Amino acid sequence: MLLALVLAGCDNNVKQTEEQNRNAVTEKSGKSYLTEEQLQEYINNKINIAFDLGNEFIIDEAADVVYLIRNSVSSILKEEYASAIENLTKAIAKARLIEKGNTQNVIAEVNIAVNQNVNDAESATSIINQIDSLMELGEIQRAKHLYAQLTNEINITKESISIPDYLQVMNRADVLMKNKEWDEALFVLNSILGKSIIEKRTIPLPLLRAQRMVDEVEKLLGEEELKTENIGILLTNAEYEIKFAKLLGYGKSEKKYKNILEELASIKGSDLKENGEKLKSQIKEFKNELNGLKNKISAYQKV
Repeated sequence: MLLALVLAGCDNNVKQTEEQNRNAVTEKSGKSYLTEEQLQEYINNKINIAFDLGNEFIIDEAADVVYLIRNSVSSILKEEYASAIENLTKAIAKARLIEKGNTQNVIAEVNIAVNQNVNDAESATSIINQIDSLMELGEIQRAKHLYAQLTNEINITKESISIPDYLQVMNRADVLMKNKEWDEALFVLNSILGKSIIEKRTIPLPLLRAQRMVDEVEKLLGEEELKTENIGILLTNAEYEIKFAKLLGYGKSEKKYKNILEELASIKGSDLKENGEKLKSQIKEFKNELNGLKNKISAYQKV
């Protein structure tokens, strides 16, 4: 009985500590150096770069191949068999054109979506506390619904196809169609559509905002007259954004977040006027660490 009470007390202490840590994150500075418009412009620029880079590697013919196969499937379902054969013939021709370029896997489509279901740490903390309460009551489905709200991110999804695999299946479907084996052809074409390689990456917006703030710090450190107050505001705001990303659960590396936040605390605690040159080096190193964390979290994963 005594052991049970001790364990219960430990659990309560852990919960209290977790809640205190969450509440500490919500203490956002009332001052800002960068405007919301400047931060949004930076994010929009990153989105546009990601979209342009994705489109750069798209092979139009690959997108056409997928589109034509889907049309062929649709035509079979409508019993428009001449249209089904025509679409498949065009798809095979497009795939052979890609194959001549010695290309195996090609990107057929890139989609980008921004999901900002929660905009600040205070709101996120409130949601997390609600989830904890629901889980204690066994209300798993209601908690699951709330989990979906803990997003502040850019999602990039790309679809790739294997040209050799597609050609093999399309040639088989072509033979089946010529033999008027429509059900078998339909099954074969649907099977290859399900073999597209879908990859997704999630970029936490708080880390992007933190990067923009640290970039501005680096810029201010390069000026003749150090604006120490503005640098301090930027570093405090960046710290908040990093903690916000951690609170939302982006990345599994507790140690990496801990190291970055400790390094940031060290920079904030330095005398800007006396350690200007040293700080420039520290900020440069900190930028690399922050970028490394963001890239690790947002690496492409197969869906």
